[in-house]
Amino acid sequence: MIKIFDKYEKWGAYHWNWIGRGSEHWYNKMVALNLNEFPPTGSVLDIGCGDGVTCKLLKDKGLEVTGFDSNEDAVNFAKSRVDGVKIELSSIEDITLNRNYDYFLAQDSIEHFENITPLVDLFIKHCDKFMIISTDITGYELGKYEYHNYSLEELVELFKPFKVDKLYQFRKVYGVKISK
Repeated sequence: MIKIFDKYEKWGAYHWNWIGRGSEHWYNKMVALNLNEFPPTGSVLDIGCGDGVTCKLLKDKGLEVTGFDSNEDAVNFAKSRVDGVKIELSSIEDITLNRNYDYFLAQDSIEHFENITPLVDLFIKHCDKFMIISTDITGYELGKYEYHNYSLEELVELFKPFKVDKLYQFRKVYGVKISK
């Protein structure tokens, strides 16, 4: 069953509102923890970039950023708010890359993929160093917009033979770093 991701249509560029809520807001904690893993130089592919707030923060840190999202409203918000970042409309299944990136970021996105295999394939073929994934923890009922919540063990299995390290867990989210 294809789920209609209408959050941006309903709520606008809501991540930009969340960023304004301060460092104690759960989303801002997650973003800060994820961004701390990236050095100030290199290239990053933001998969499921949404309305572009993390693309902007990565660019401001000094990284060359490309973002993809499957939601047209999100991509339009991102393009209107973030200069100097390539933002493309594409589902995870349809992303075509003609280059490699040093890093990947999949922040709060994998639970929205009907199939995670295309992400694994992109990582194997086009990521040179590591990927940061943040996602919902298991044990909760899936939300309206989610297909699957992945346990750490599932991610370890999916990304074999690469090293998967758990970085953090709080509230209902956790983050991992998958290194080559």
